[in-house]
Amino acid sequence: LTAVKVTGIENALQPAKDGLNTYTVSFAMPAKDVKIAVELDTVDYKEITISGEATKTTEYPAEQVVRVTGNLTLTEGTTITINGKLVVPAGVTVTVAAGSKLIINGYADIKGDIVIEEADSDKKDSAPGEILVAGNGQADVFGNVTISGVIGTEGTGKIVFKSGSAAEVSTGADVSATISEAGTIYGNVSIEEDASLTVAGKIGMNANDTTFAVEGTLVVDTVVPTLGFNVDIAKDGQLQ
Repeated sequence: LTAVKVTGIENALQPAKDGLNTYTVSFAMPAKDVKIAVELDTVDYKEITISGEATKTTEYPAEQVVRVTGNLTLTEGTTITINGKLVVPAGVTVTVAAGSKLIINGYADIKGDIVIEEADSDKKDSAPGEILVAGNGQADVFGNVTISGVIGTEGTGKIVFKSGSAAEVSTGADVSATISEAGTIYGNVSIEEDASLTVAGKIGMNANDTTFAVEGTLVVDTVVPTLGFNVDIAKDGQLQ
């Protein structure tokens, strides 16, 4: 099996995340015997490689593995949507330029570096670069991330800074006004042991709550929202 799908469960994960093509599915059950029918479907994942400049808006299907083989830049006006799996190996940098967007509805394995650029101040309607992890998507980040644009989640999407990774959300010209002028992070964010996240920009966007699950280090060097901001400290996690 290259991946499995549990029928009857909304937003079953795909492709498999752990390299062993397995899933762990937990059920909240009442205190009585329950019978569950599980159906496994095989999926033949196809791989495509990309590098250089992405200049065309593209949506990759759920059975697609997109492997970045060299430095990649999403140019202004370009949206890349990953419904399957994105692989960014160590030594590779993905740059999300101003006015471009990377949407992860599936799974992203990011061992390289990520740069999200702020809006172009020389252009009136310029928007910041953005990474959005949506639906049941998840982005596991092992490399370094510099966020002058926007990174966040919707639905049950999740961003996980893995052990050894480091990220910085930089400040912009006006962190309390438009998103295009500030580094912004929002949604469900986990910081694992030995990972660190420094936030000097804006926390939260519109009505989106932001929750940090911290086992590593979270440094907040900005104004903290009065609503919709949660920090869960576990193990030896630190909030500075």
